[in-house]
Parts: sequence; C-alpha cells; structure tokens
Amino acid sequence: MKKTLIVRLVFVLLLVFLLAAIILPAYFRAREFARPMSCQGKLKEIGQMLRIYSKEHKGGVFPPLVDMNGAWVPDLRIIYPKYLFYPDVLSCDSNIHYILAQLKEALGKKTPDWDTAHHLVASQYFYMGWAIHTQEDIDALFSAPQRISGQDFTVNGHTVYWLREGVERFLVKDVNDPAEVAQVQSEIPVMFDNPAAHAHVPHGINVLFLNGYIQFVRMKKEAETLREALETILSRE
Repeated sequence: MKKTLIVRLVFVLLLVFLLAAIILPAYFRAREFARPMSCQGKLKEIGQMLRIYSKEHKGGVFPPLVDMNGAWVPDLRIIYPKYLFYPDVLSCDSNIHYILAQLKEALGKKTPDWDTAHHLVASQYFYMGWAIHTQEDIDALFSAPQRISGQDFTVNGHTVYWLREGVERFLVKDVNDPAEVAQVQSEIPVMFDNPAAHAHVPHGINVLFLNGYIQFVRMKKEAETLREALETILSRE
C-alpha cells in the first residue's frame, strides 16, 4: 500500500514538474511579448505630458533636456511634479520595480536627488529635444560646436530646431499642404526606449513621434548610442 502511494506521489510530482517546464517558458515569452504594449502606453502618457507643458509655455516649446553622458532625458527639475505627476511612466523594463523604487526614493527626498533620478530615466528612455527629421539634421546635431538646450542652432548654414508645437512648418516645402505637414509630424521622434536597456521581443524599441503616435521600430543591429538609434528610426521602412 505504501509503495503504491509513493509511486503515485512520484508520478504526480513528475507531472507537476513536466507541466511547469512547459507552461513557465510560455508564460515568460508571453509576458515579454506583452511588455512592449505596456511600454507604449507609458510613452503615450509621457507624450501627453509634453503636450501640456508646451501649451503652457511661450512658443509652444517642449521641456529642456539634461545630457547624461550622451543619453538625453527631460529635465525633471522643470517637469516634476507639476507636469509629471506619476514617475511610474518613466520606467519600463524587466527591472521595473527596482528602477521605480530607486526613482521614487531619489525624487521623494526633501531635496530631490536629481542626478540619480536623471541617470535612472536615462537607463530607460532617450528624449530628443530637437526636431530631427533627416540625416542632415543628425549630422548637424552631432557636429555642432555648441548646443544649448531649448534653443535652435545652425551648423554650416543648416538649422536644427528645438521641438515645439508647429515645428514641422520649418521642415516642409509647402506649409499649405496638410498631407506633407502630417507626414513630417509622423517622422519626428520625440522620445524612445533606450535600446541598450530594452530587449523587447521581437528586438526593437517603442518610439513616440511628434504627432503623438507610438510605433514599434525593429532594430536591425544593436544600437549602443543615441546617434545609432536615431539613424535606425529615420531609416525604418
């Protein structure tokens, strides 16, 4: 009798382990496929926040940025907490709970630890600041002897404009052509996942464009810098 019970118990345990071996990998794969959708929702909220900021500032300008060793992020000192109510939207990766805990701790101090907060956001997202629409814009952006956050600049006669409401009017041939204006709006990246930190399945990043649309852009290769990510986004099919 005891042997029969032991055999049955062993059989049940083997069955449980077998089912776990089948179900758990499928669960984690499903979660990875679902994560980009969750991140898109957060980028959408960030886009709405940026729009609210622009509507309340002269010229419809977007917030200034902070350069964290080549990774650009919105200046939290300007947007938090007046415009950015919930810092939860600033984290979207497999370590989301750890990132959020650290971010809330940095922002929750009597005197916020802005440096730590900016580093944490930079590990998640890149914020453009300037309206980048062509390869010429990219070349000018990364060859400029001086760039001041919140301002346009010119390199060798080519002007790169700070993001603002209506900035697409400077980038189209015919401002009276609504189709061309809408097309350019849909091609200017505002904010996107830091490709070095995200491993969405399939491999790619979520990109927020000026028209508010979020697109998942597949990465043809590993992008390790802001410039590489930008070039991939602009060359997407």
